[in-house]
Formats: sequence, structure tokens, C-alpha cells
Amino acid sequence: MVLEKMALNAEGFPEPTGEFEELDADALVLALGQDTDLSLLDRAPGIRITNGVVTVEQSMMAAPSASSRR
Repeated sequence: MVLEKMALNAEGFPEPTGEFEELDADALVLALGQDTDLSLLDRAPGIRITNGVVTVEQSMMAAPSASSRR
């Protein structure tokens, strides 16, 4: 795979540098955009989504106790 290195311009936007780098890879994952599809969490109990921020109930932040794992 051949990549062109980018640099941020004065406005903070990436622009090409003309420098290239070749990388070996066994697999590639194509990722387009930077939006996340959180729709699978819409009906999940104890989870709230506000402006793309996922908030869970405090009880979901704790590891299960040893007695509940038996």
C-alpha cells in the first residue's frame, strides 16, 4: 500500500506533502467518514445517547461481584 504523507496548513486542514511511504499489510479496513452509527443502542436499557455522547447507568460501570459470577 502506498500512502502520501499529509501536513496541516495554516488553517489546520490537511494537505499533501509530496512525500510517499510504502507499507506492507495482510489486510486493510476501509473507513469512510467519521460518523458513528449508534442506532443499535437506541433501545438498550440503561443507555442514553445525547449529541453523540453515550451515557450509561452507574451500575453498568462496575464489574460483577464474585457471588454473581457463580
